[in-house]
Amino acid sequence: MRLTVAVACGLVALSVACADKAKVQIAQAPPPETVFVRQPEPAPPPPEPLAVTPHLVGFNAIGDTERLSLPEGATCVAASENIAVVDSTGLVRATGNGATHLRCWQGEHNAQVKINVAQEVARVQVVADEGLAMRKSGDSLHLNLARVDRLGTPVAGSKTMWSSLAPDVVRVDSTSGVVFGVADSGTARIVGTAAQVADTVIVEVGVKQAATQLLSSTSRTASSRLRTLARANSTQRFGLRAPGATSPTGIVNQSLTSPAQVVGGNGVGARNPQPGDSLFKDPAFGLAAHRVVVPSLLAGFAEHRIITTLGGLEKTSGAIYGGGLSLTSRGVLGLRFQFMSGTLSKDTSTAADLKLTDGSVDATVAIAPWLNIIGGVEARRYESTAIQRWVMVGAGAETNFSLGGGSLRGIARLKLLPLISIASDVGTVTSPSFGLSGGFGIGFENRRISSSLLYDIERYSFPNGSGRKEQFGALLFQLGYRLGW
Repeated sequence: MRLTVAVACGLVALSVACADKAKVQIAQAPPPETVFVRQPEPAPPPPEPLAVTPHLVGFNAIGDTERLSLPEGATCVAASENIAVVDSTGLVRATGNGATHLRCWQGEHNAQVKINVAQEVARVQVVADEGLAMRKSGDSLHLNLARVDRLGTPVAGSKTMWSSLAPDVVRVDSTSGVVFGVADSGTARIVGTAAQVADTVIVEVGVKQAATQLLSSTSRTASSRLRTLARANSTQRFGLRAPGATSPTGIVNQSLTSPAQVVGGNGVGARNPQPGDSLFKDPAFGLAAHRVVVPSLLAGFAEHRIITTLGGLEKTSGAIYGGGLSLTSRGVLGLRFQFMSGTLSKDTSTAADLKLTDGSVDATVAIAPWLNIIGGVEARRYESTAIQRWVMVGAGAETNFSLGGGSLRGIARLKLLPLISIASDVGTVTSPSFGLSGGFGIGFENRRISSSLLYDIERYSFPNGSGRKEQFGALLFQLGYRLGW
């Protein structure tokens, strides 16, 4: 019995000892290894684009320029210098037709500027290598059309169309420019058009041999001169030593030959300037269309004075506003419409405020490139305590002359007013016995914009013995937009 109990106690003790040993072993076991997952590093932010404006540059003439807005220290290069070049200041210059781009950078920042160059025909000149005269029907001659862009660089590839305004006298092939005499004698105007820009010449049939040879020689000389001037203009204007060479500075010299000198001027072409030749009538725009319409806005200041029969002075003045419309056909015939109104406040105690309304129509005929004959009618209404209605018919001349050889011109005109009628709603009013109108000023015209600043003054004398005189003056600014076809 005691042995059994002793064995049992030994087994219990052994179990407890084993359990304690297992606990010790478990407690002494190392902790499980921790696994760390490496996070990917964030990608660096992309560099900001370079601030360059504009992003797209379009040119319609070789040699045209535009300056980019660049941060200080930025650099640009052209992908194709045959189309465009750029200097260190960001001045881009067109050198040829086509599309390319500029690559600009500053450190890690970069940008791209697209460039598109597509020449547009701005001026044309008819050139006859064989003269402009034929001895008889059945003879022929050949015409060419020289084309340049607005900076005077020759334009190639545009389609040319020809037409005759007197096909019963002279016929012309619409595509080749070959002219055939139909009648034994007479004249016809031939029109050459490229890209909706036109020029004209007069062809004569029935000219003696000597005259034909002289015209042929003159035309060949003019043709050679036109080509030489065009090449010289293209080379000198852009500072190039040879066609295709790059200027050391890349900057256009604006003081060299003007486009009008390339295709205009006496002796260029096969005839002297004629009143209908748009090339000489309006070098800036007129040759680009057979008909030109110019709607315009008017604003100015007017003054009205009356010296009464007793020697007193009545003076009023104020702002006037209105509009106008001018139409010109082939640089020879023209019509001008003008309307304006305003309130003239009294400047002297003897005067009264006047409400002014005025409308006029003038016809013009060009008898020389710088001289127009003008004539027309004007209706005016003065409204105060009474209403007066004036109707004036006049004729005169107007001259336009270049100032500095550019688009700026001087204007002067003089008109006699032999027929003047005045009607009033309060009784009979004596009409002036004589009237004279004159004006002078400056004008500016380019391909689309037409503007002028003119001062016009009218003086009226009444029958002898009355002592009454009247004067109306106006300083007018006109701004118009030119439309041609």
